[in-house]
Amino acid sequence: MDGLRCAFDPADGSLTPVVIDVEASNGLAFFPDEGVLYVSDSSLSPAEADPPAGRPRGHSIHAYDVIAGRHAKNGRELVEVSPGLPDGFRADAEGNLWSSSLSGIQVFTPSGEKLGENPVPEKVANCAFGGADGTTLYICASTCIYRIHTRARDAVADRLAGSSGRP
Repeated sequence: MDGLRCAFDPADGSLTPVVIDVEASNGLAFFPDEGVLYVSDSSLSPAEADPPAGRPRGHSIHAYDVIAGRHAKNGRELVEVSPGLPDGFRADAEGNLWSSSLSGIQVFTPSGEKLGENPVPEKVANCAFGGADGTTLYICASTCIYRIHTRARDAVADRLAGSSGRP
């Protein structure tokens, strides 16, 4: 399976499989407290198809409880992204997920409810929060990079504020 996600241990250089049940894992993000890992499945299988037993559908974002800071357990499909595929996505400080899709950026609550959509006139591949305060959403599309100002704040902005890194 090409969707395997692993954890790297810098102490001994080992890789430990963490997510093994996603066909084509792509983007990933953490809930702000890092207690939940989100992984997008960008497989091309139709979202309506019935997958083999124990396998999630494509076109979706999955949630995993993070145990002891290194194990992903209790995997579940959180949202189905349509139209298109959830390629890149980000979490904001409230835990909402901002996902790429064929129609633009779709926004979901931590429980999977769709809050809304920011239309973009071309296919979206990825997005990232940035700017001085972490409230600007940069959207990477087919031919352009778009920038929108939001009321949301990047999930890692507070952790990075005191470091030399920027959100």
